[in-house]
This record gives sequence, C-alpha cells and structure tokens, in this order.
Amino acid sequence: MSHFAREDHAHEGAGGDGAGPETTRRIDGAGESVAGPDFPESAGEAVTLDAPSRAQHWEREVGGYRLVRRLGSGGMGTVYEALDGGGRPVALKMLHPHIAADPQARRRLAREVALMHRVSGTGVAQVLDAEVEDVEAFVVTELIEGPTLEEDLTAGGPFSAAEMAGLAHGLAEALEAIHASGVVHRDLKPSNVMLSPEGPVLIDFGIAQVADDVRLTQTGLVTGTPGYLDPEVISGADPGPAGDWWAWAAVILHAATARPPFGRGSSQAVLARVSTGRCDSDGLPGVVSGVLRRALDPDPSRRAAAEEVMSVLDAVAADPDSYLSDDAAATSPLVPGPSTSPPPPPDSAPDAGPEAGGRTAILPAVGYPAHEAPPPPRYPIEPGTDATRRMPADAPAAPNAWQPGLGGQNQTLATDPGHQPVPGWAILPRPRPFTVLAVGIGLSALAPILPGVFLLTAAVVLLGAAMTGWASRARRTARMRRGVRPGDTARMIVALPWSLLRGLVALLPGLLLGAGAAAALWWVTPEIAGRAAEPAWGQEPVVLGIAAAVALTVVWLTPTSTSAREGARVWLAVVAPSAGYRAFVIAIFLLIAVVVAIGVLGDSLGAPTWAPFPITLTR
Repeated sequence: MSHFAREDHAHEGAGGDGAGPETTRRIDGAGESVAGPDFPESAGEAVTLDAPSRAQHWEREVGGYRLVRRLGSGGMGTVYEALDGGGRPVALKMLHPHIAADPQARRRLAREVALMHRVSGTGVAQVLDAEVEDVEAFVVTELIEGPTLEEDLTAGGPFSAAEMAGLAHGLAEALEAIHASGVVHRDLKPSNVMLSPEGPVLIDFGIAQVADDVRLTQTGLVTGTPGYLDPEVISGADPGPAGDWWAWAAVILHAATARPPFGRGSSQAVLARVSTGRCDSDGLPGVVSGVLRRALDPDPSRRAAAEEVMSVLDAVAADPDSYLSDDAAATSPLVPGPSTSPPPPPDSAPDAGPEAGGRTAILPAVGYPAHEAPPPPRYPIEPGTDATRRMPADAPAAPNAWQPGLGGQNQTLATDPGHQPVPGWAILPRPRPFTVLAVGIGLSALAPILPGVFLLTAAVVLLGAAMTGWASRARRTARMRRGVRPGDTARMIVALPWSLLRGLVALLPGLLLGAGAAAALWWVTPEIAGRAAEPAWGQEPVVLGIAAAVALTVVWLTPTSTSAREGARVWLAVVAPSAGYRAFVIAIFLLIAVVVAIGVLGDSLGAPTWAPFPITLTR
C-alpha cells in the first residue's frame, strides 16, 4: 500500500482487497442509496458505497456495459461502477441530458476523448471507451480504488514531509505525461486527484471543460475553483501547461496544510489573493513555505520551477529535523530569498490523541484565527465516489451579491465556499488577435484616400479602447476588493473622464514612436521607389497606407498600450461575442482593404484628401 493510505485513516476503495485496516467511511453513518429513475430504491435498504458485497446489482446495460452501482454525481453526469463484456470493473460516466443534447458539447467531447487516448502513464486515469453520438452519451475510464485527495485531507489532516514529496513527484510525472501528449489538464485540484494504492492518479481532465462551456452559454459565468486557477487565466490568457504547474503547486500547498491554498470566503476574495500571490502557508517550515510561495507567484517569470519545489520537499523528507531548528530557513541553501520562522517543534504541539500514533507529524497545522476557524468536520468520507461530487457544507454560505437569483446547479456551487464559480466580470475577455489585425488593416486602408479621416478615426479608436481598458480594470479591481455593489457601473461611467486622461497618458509613448516610424517611412520611400521594379511603390497613396499600418502596429505593440489592448478585448466581447460575428467583422474590414488596394494600384481613386485638416503634404 502506498504511503498515501496513512495508518490511522487507511482504507480501500470499492472492490479493494482489504489490505488495510477495516475502516469504512459512510455519509451520516448509512452510506448513499442507489436511487433514481433508473435505479429504484429497495425497501428501506441503503447501499454502502464502500461495501461491494452489499451493493445492489441491476440488469440494466448501457452501450454493452452492465451498471453495478452508482458512485456519485458531478457537473458532467452520474458515475457508475460497471462491468465490461469481460467482467472487468470500470467507471462509466453517463452525461447529463443538457450536456448530451448539445451538439457543440458532443463535438468538443469527441475531441477531448481522442486526445485522452494519446495519454498514457500510471498517474493518469485511462479513457477506455466513449459514446458521444448515442442518446445516452457516456465516457468509460478505468476504475480507480481509493479516496480523492480532498477526502483524504478532510479525514486525515495535513500530509507529512514524505507524503508531500511522494505526492509532488507522482503528480509531476502525471502532468509530464499529459503535456507530452499535447493535452492540458485545465482543472487540477484536490477533488480531481485520486489516491490509489499505487500513488496519485489524475482524473476528469479536459472532459470537465465541456460542462463549463455549456454552462457559460447558459449563465454567462466561467465555472471553476478560484483557488486553483492560474492568475494568467484569470487575466484572459488561454489555459496551458504553465497553468497546470501553477495548480500543481497549489495542490501541494493544500496537502501540506489541509487548508485551501488561498483561504476561504467569496470568490472575489479568493481571486484577489490569487492575483496578488497571498497564499496560506502558515505553520510550514520556512524552506517549504518559501519555495511554494514562489511557485505560486502571479508573475510566471518569477515562479519557482517544479524541479526546485521537489528538491526542497525531498530534502525535508530525508532530514526533517534539520528544518525545524530556529535558523533552518535562514541557512538552507535550497531556497534563496527571505526566511520565515518555522513552526514550534512537535513536542510543543497539542496532543493529537492516540490515533496519531506512528505518524510522522513534522508539519503540524497551526490554528486558524478566530474569525476564520472552520467548524470541525462532521461528514465521514465515502471511498470510490465521483471526484467531482461536492461534499455537504457545514453551514450554507450566504448568496453572493454578484450572482442573484440564479437557479440550478450553478446556484448550488455558488454557495459552496470551496467550489464557487468564477464570475464573468472577474476574468478579462480572451484576446482576439486576428479580429484586431483585420480591423487595423481596414483602418489603414483609409489612409491612401482619406488620410485626415484616418488620423481622426485612429485617434478615437485608440483613445476609446484605452479609456475602456482603464475603466474596466478599475471596476474589476474594486469588485475584487469589496465585492459587487449596485452602483459599480454608474461610478465607472462618472469616472470615464479620468479613465480617458489615464488612457491618453498611457498611449503617448506609443503615439510618439508610431508617428516617428511613419515620418521616417514617408521620407525614406522616395529612395525605395527609385530602386523598385514597380513604380506604384512610389505613389503617395501607397506610401500613406504603408505608413499608417506601421504607425498603428507600433502604437498597438508598445508596452504602455496595455490598456488599449484590454479595452479592445472588452469591445469585441460585446460587439462580436461569437465566432460567427468575429468572422463577419474580419470579412468586412478585409473587404474594405482589398477594394482600396485595387483602386490605389489601379490609380482610380485620385489624390489623397487631408480634410478636415487644412494641410497638404508633398514629398
């Protein structure tokens, strides 16, 4: 048995051989009943999920798999233990109707399953089969025996140094196998990590993204667990391997403390801590706290690499006593930077009771502040349940101000402090580089015939985008600090003049550089025209068009123009929210550019007009 099944909380998952102590975990002492429209509950008998001998067996088959018992339910669907044609136990996830009925969700699911078939490794739950075209769409994976990391931490408390090192290496190997196959997990968190007797196993990666996409079209929210969401993704970047490694560090920190890595509370409070790197590492040795804090830095360029984190954990696991001395953090060569005070030695910690005997308790959890102390856990864990199922909360949280009146599953998730959906306002819209490029080309096409109009239009667009970026950023920051208030939008509108001024100041460096580049091109092109094979390159309209495109590019790419780029994201999210709208915008602006180019090269548009400016430029 692996070191994850700790002696005081060891147990086997459904179908295990009972190698550990006979410890069963049941919800409210009775287990979970296999009830539902397809599984009528027998007369008063509840089925204990961790006792296969008592599980109700049914003769229903789905896609050639015989369903044995229900393991749990999550956002994607209901998970059953099933038997394949050869009698081998598997996990079958039958998708919810709103997932199975969505054609786009089916296509996405098919692509995800195809990617999953490429992933191999002992730390990854293998996808064995999938049916996405049938009325009852389902996905079949290997059946993993053991609890989730979330369940194990709830029952057993923080991991020891050796357990942390083993968990870190096991998850790192799984992530490397996933990334080597061209797949990104995108949803790494404790409930998606199973602790099998052979080590940690990742589940539910990629497929859960389909459920999120469908909910996004229904409610406008981006669901997820804020404490494990890479700050870069919160800022609008696409999920990638770097985000998986950031979530990996957050999971390791959670295992070290048995507390959420960025604390509890509303989503906006957790997101604010994530965005500023304020993780909860209290009670850890300074060397461990320091390296995990750097691994969770919001700036990817400053993050500690996974190899560095694992080297520190290996060193602490090999010689834990040396890292509990007063000067351990300051003298350790493994982690540069400021040191923090280590926790008190184990003999000064409160007595954990007789059940803790034999455990390597070198990372004791410190007490919570009075205002943050959670109630003691009252819900034992049932092994073998679906990792996406939510454990009941001790006390329901108050509804969030940013999500009034939403019904259904999202409302339930929103009141769970550990698994709240991320509100749409907290995530910057995704960048649309091709749409922005097409708009820039279309604007530049005005310069050969109406250079004065081009200057006015470009100024209005750039200043408007910069103003929108500043205003949107200010409102988002304010909401993260104090929550959503009814007058947020009104206050943003009142402050638009200030946002406009800030946008102008931010654009000035780019405007100066862009004007300089355009002027240089204006005076250099006569020399180019003298050597060019095509005389059209020396024509004034052509030079104006090229100079305009160069100027816009320089202004747009200048680092101080970030607010304008953010504002463009906001505009496009409103004006062209779907791929169809964006394709229409791209086609219109490119068509304008093509028509103007044909006219200029054919010399049929006449001389450029600088109106409304009373100027005439000649070379």
